[in-house]
Amino acid sequence: MFFLRKFIVALLFPASICAGLLISGLALVLFTRRQKLGKVLLSAGVLLFALSTQGAVGNALLGPLESQYPALHDPLGGAGGEARMRPKWIVALGAGTNPTPGFR
Repeated sequence: MFFLRKFIVALLFPASICAGLLISGLALVLFTRRQKLGKVLLSAGVLLFALSTQGAVGNALLGPLESQYPALHDPLGGAGGEARMRPKWIVALGAGTNPTPGFR
């Protein structure tokens, strides 16, 4: 079940979707009579790949998500003029590894 989940998640990445569109479009163009559908799939794959690799598209998608959560410490005082409190802890995610056994 774990490997099936990892496989399905990998198929949902933008590069995998683009590759699937390109491969299926190319197969349709070369090996079947459905040339028009193949060309549409090829065009969609190229367009999706071009859009997903542009920084402006990524910034436009992330902008609304990032603006929902303000920074923990804003030295200029934030939007309302009040200074935010400094964080007590910084958590570095390391996937359960501990390279220094004595350090916690």
